[in-house]
Amino acid sequence: MADWDQCYYTYDGAYEAAELKVFQEMHSKGLIYQDYKPVFWSPSSRTALAEAELEYNPEHVSRAIYTTFPLSKLPPGMTSEGLEGGVSVLVWTTQPWTIPANQAVCYMPNAQ
Repeated sequence: MADWDQCYYTYDGAYEAAELKVFQEMHSKGLIYQDYKPVFWSPSSRTALAEAELEYNPEHVSRAIYTTFPLSKLPPGMTSEGLEGGVSVLVWTTQPWTIPANQAVCYMPNAQ
């Protein structure tokens, strides 16, 4: 389990300084360099692909699921419409193994 009393934060100054020191050591040894790398693109999903996605077993089937999350607090517009209780958010994901750890649902109100 996690040690919450002695956890580290990536935004902590001491942690960042240690990371920069390791980066400097790697750079001094010639392990850090700039180069070009292809970006693999999926025309069907119109998104970049991770290199590992190109190495999938051709028999592999990605599982996508729809699930609902109950709203713990309704927006004012919904309560004024008499929609108290039993309102949920519908979510679609291609990573169903993350569902047990979900703590919130985020959305972009102006997304198209």
